[in-house]
Parts: sequence; C-alpha cells; structure tokens
Amino acid sequence: MSGEPTPMEGRRYRAAMIFCGLLLLPSVVWLWRDCHVWDWDPAEYGYLAIDLWRSLWTSPRLWPWMFFHAVGPKAPTLIWIAQFSLPLRHVFGSAEPVFHLINLAFQWGSLFLLWRCADRVAGKKWVAYAMCIGLAGMPLFVGMSQDFLTEPMQLFAVLFIWFIAVSGKAWPASKLAAFLLWGGAFALGAKASTPVYCVVPGAYALYLLGRSIRVRHWGLNGWNGAGLATGGLHLAVLAGWYVLNRGDAVQKMVDASVGEAAYSFGYKDTFLNKLAYWGGALGRSMTLEAMAPLLILLVVALVASLAWRARKSGAVEWRRLPGREVALAGLQVGVVLTVLSLNISTPIRYVYALLPSVLLLVAPLPGLLDGVGPRRWALSGLGLWFAGSQLLLMGWVPAAEVQNARHWRSPERDPARIRQIEQVIQWLNTPEYDGRHHLCGADFSWLNGSTLNYYAALDSLDSGQRTRFGRLGGFVTEVEPAWERVHGQLGFYVAASDPLMAARADVFGQVSREILGRIQKDPRFAREVRAELPEIVLYRNVLLEEPGSEGGQRP
Repeated sequence: MSGEPTPMEGRRYRAAMIFCGLLLLPSVVWLWRDCHVWDWDPAEYGYLAIDLWRSLWTSPRLWPWMFFHAVGPKAPTLIWIAQFSLPLRHVFGSAEPVFHLINLAFQWGSLFLLWRCADRVAGKKWVAYAMCIGLAGMPLFVGMSQDFLTEPMQLFAVLFIWFIAVSGKAWPASKLAAFLLWGGAFALGAKASTPVYCVVPGAYALYLLGRSIRVRHWGLNGWNGAGLATGGLHLAVLAGWYVLNRGDAVQKMVDASVGEAAYSFGYKDTFLNKLAYWGGALGRSMTLEAMAPLLILLVVALVASLAWRARKSGAVEWRRLPGREVALAGLQVGVVLTVLSLNISTPIRYVYALLPSVLLLVAPLPGLLDGVGPRRWALSGLGLWFAGSQLLLMGWVPAAEVQNARHWRSPERDPARIRQIEQVIQWLNTPEYDGRHHLCGADFSWLNGSTLNYYAALDSLDSGQRTRFGRLGGFVTEVEPAWERVHGQLGFYVAASDPLMAARADVFGQVSREILGRIQKDPRFAREVRAELPEIVLYRNVLLEEPGSEGGQRP
C-alpha cells in the first residue's frame, strides 16, 4: 500500500494480469456452453445471496438481522459479496453470470498472486509464468472456476497470506498490519477452516510484523492508514458474525470433519491409509490421468537436466534455493496433510487450498536451470499439457474421468433438465402458495431442495414471489422422522420419476422411496400428470382445495 512500482515493474504486472486473464478463457467458454442445473452447495450460496439482497428492499428493517443470521452456518463473505453484486444482473441479463464473474475474479486474482509469489521465490519471471500455467491447467482449478463455492475465495486468501510472507521482509509495520488484517478477513470470511491452510506463512508474516515493530519501522501514510481502517472494519464485522453464530459455525466444522455427519462424505481409517488417500487426491486434483505422462516427463526432464548440469559443472548451485520459503511451504504441506488425514471427510476439494503451498515448494527448482533451451522446453511442455487438459475438460475429447467427475465434468449441452426445473418453478412459485412450502423428496444433483430454492430465488428477482422448498431432512436414515416433515403447511410434494427413484440404492434413496410410496397411497395427495416433466412428478395437497382451507388454488 506504500511504495509505487517502477514503470518497468508496472508494465510487467499488467502483462502478468493479462496473461492470467487469458488462462481463464477456457473456463469462460465452458460456462458459455454449459446449461447444467446448479446442485447442492452452489445453489445454497446462490439463493442465500438473492434472498439477502431482496430483504434489503422488501424488509429493510430486518436486513441487518438477516445480514448476520440468515446465511446459515457457512462462512458469510461470499454471500455478502454476491448480494451486493446483484445489481450487475441488469448488465448481464441474469444473476447467474454475476455469480460466475465473482468466481472468475477470485481465480484471476489467485493466478496473479501466484505469479507474484513464484517470481519472488524463484527469482525468474518465466518460472512464475510456468507456475500459473500449471495451476490454471489443473482439473480442480478449472472445476472450481465453474462452481459457485467458497473454495476460489479460500485459494485467494491463502495466496494472499503467502504473498505477505514472501514479500513483506522489507515492508514497514503499518503495511504489514494492513495486509494481515485484510488477509485474515479473507481467510475467515471464506471458510472457517482456511487458517489451517495458511497457518505457517501467516505465523511467519506475524514474525515479520513483530520485527518491524521492534525496530520502529512504522511507514505510516495515507494508503497504509486506509488499509488498516478498512481491514480492521472488515475483520471486526466478521468477528461479530462468528460470535453471533459461534454454535452453528463450530458444529458445521465438527460435522464436516469428525462428526457423525462426516460419514456421509467420507470414512474413518488409519492415519497412514488416509494419508495415502489424500496423496492420491492431491495427484488427481493436479492432473488428469490422460495428461499425467506428459507432466511426469517434464519432471523427469527437469531432474535429468539438473543431474547433467551437476556432472558437467561439478555442482548445482543449491545455494540459490530460497531455503526459508521452501521450508515454510514444506511445513505447510505437512500441516494440511496431517489435519486432513485425521479427519473423516474425503471431498477432493479439501485439497484445493493446499495447491499454492505445493507449487511454491517446487517453484525454485526450475529456477536452477539457466539458458533459453530449458526455459523453452519447460514452457512448451506445460503449454501442451495445459491445452490437452482443457480439451479433455471441455469434453471435446471424450474421457470417462471427466464425464464421471464431480467437480470438473464437461459442459452439459442438453437443456432438458434445466427446462423441467424452470417449469416446476413457473407452476409453484406463485402467490397462491405464499406462506407455504413445497417439499422435495429427491436428492439428486439436479433435483433437490437447495436447487429448487435457487431457481425460485432467481425467479423472485423478476416476479417478486418467493415460495420456499424444503427437503425430507439432512442425511435422514429413518422413515418416521422423514414422514413427519410431510405434514403441516405443505403445498406440493416433488419427487423424481419412478425409474430414477428406484435406481437409488443408498439409505436416503430407500427412505425417499418409502415416503413416496406412502404419498402415492395417501388420499391427501393427488398426482399431477405433466407432459413437460418426464423426470419429475408432483403430488398436490388436495386439502388446500377443501372449503375453508387457507392457501392457494391449483396452479
């Protein structure tokens, strides 16, 4: 915040920014071609942001309370940013491109911060560009560019802390403090678990701050003062949110790591077995199997080049390796892998924020090679690897590991399912059902309560109506508690078609089929036959039409 870059540095920074933006063009094309239905977590972040924004205009007196309480146990910054970005929907035509733009902005910022960090650690610009190509070609990076989740913001926060650690040695105390306040706010606002991924560089940055304070190197000016004030305010607001929601936030962390709910997303095993799992997950997140041989060839060529140079000149100048940064990165990788291996959950996206530490750990090695030749083959090889990965991820070259992936599946070109969801919302998101809710008795990625709430929230921005959709419950394993949710102020019961429901072999699928069987026999519900919904069935609550009953008419 203090100290302007030289004109040459400014040109290099602008060139790096443009380069990082170009690396995201395949994701832009992916988003342009895709028409998949938003699934669980992205849908939740989307409808929470929309509902919070609508409350500012429909219930302004309640908005401050909702700002701190209505975003659930999830860390709130992504939802807060999304709600204040929603006026851009008038420019892009819908709220959905706005949410994608937020994602891409964090991904772009992460690439640029990685460029700055790798340039500082390796000492060579071409290595910094190579690290950006490497990150942008990883399937998990591409997948997170297209999924409205907190992981892109978490990656940005981790790289922000790394940037302070590798660049702040000569910074004054005021600049260090301002950056640390903003970095801490980004970290806590992205996910409550983010400090685990940046605890080592964060501790080192605090050491640098303490050293600057001891020598009274304050460097206070207008920019640093503004950074201190705004960063402190941001962190204070987040601290208030965590205090008010401490119970739910702590419970969510427990559920997502070692609690009983974590068994729905993982399994319990020995530390060594889980460590082996996370090592494999890290490898899968970094490269596709089809492109792994090229990446391995590049690593082998790097090692061979270093060995050849050592034999020719007698030694490799290992002194040029930044020992402190390498040690910090190695320690950070060890911390994260240890924590993950002690947990139950196994979602592969948990390694996403570990990628910067891995890249900074290996970034100095290519910098030991001098000459144009090694630089050319390294960049050319990575460029081929990047292009091949994008062809696979785009679906232009069919690959099972892409078609069956959770986070980096190729674009969905068939709009049939999203049209069905939109038809359901058109029929059920109406004034007649104000104050009631519809229950979704299916839990597919394209049909669940969160998905229906998201598309109802999208529709509410234009229609002004916001009907709520519920679900049987979180991770239900017993029929009777699920059956109790069917009663009450229920409008419609939404389920998937019988063949799709019959294909579910998990516990939730078994419970859902039992509930559906009861509803089919229950005289309170009548099945709605809709030719436009070949994969969705609706069961109308006929009690709403009885004389004297409150609520709506049949849509």
